[in-house]
Amino acid sequence: QPIVGHATYNVTPDLAGRYFNKIQCFCFSEELLGPHQRVDMPVTFYVDPAMAADKDIGDLPPITLSYTFFRSVSGQASQDLARFGTKTVAVAAGPGDRAHGAELFQARCSACHALDHDKVGPHLAGLAGRKAGSVEGFVYSPALAASGRVWNRDTLDGWLTDPRSAVPGTRMIISVPDPQDRADIETYLLGEPASASR
Repeated sequence: QPIVGHATYNVTPDLAGRYFNKIQCFCFSEELLGPHQRVDMPVTFYVDPAMAADKDIGDLPPITLSYTFFRSVSGQASQDLARFGTKTVAVAAGPGDRAHGAELFQARCSACHALDHDKVGPHLAGLAGRKAGSVEGFVYSPALAASGRVWNRDTLDGWLTDPRSAVPGTRMIISVPDPQDRADIETYLLGEPASASR
């Protein structure tokens, strides 16, 4: 039977994760796999040489990149098939649903981010009104650190739509193509009141 699923990834050891930069990947995008179908899903990455100077890491350990595949929460394949040369049709989003945003964050974002501590990406607590690249002790890309962006609904929406267009040179590659999903995640991360049920 056809299956719609997506993947999250994990990099170990945790400290090495902040230096592990993926520049092309299939993870987080929802994909439809037909019966008996086989597909090659490439990933391109590099490890920042700055890791060698990080005293917290010590002797450079082996780095393991692993994936977990699972059925999609929505069960509908994303239309964001950019690697096949197709485009999506823009659809206006309704009010953000904070509860659904929390579910989406757990499914799509939690491999890299948490609210209360740094992971591969910086912690996201207190995001509303925070200057991009300002979490103390986290190693950001020079592009994001110098961007001058302040996180609000508009800047976060542009970021989630296409982070590399929003801030050229950023290490962030994961996008959220569906406008309603973005609105829900933004409501969750920015701490806005929950909307009425959709």
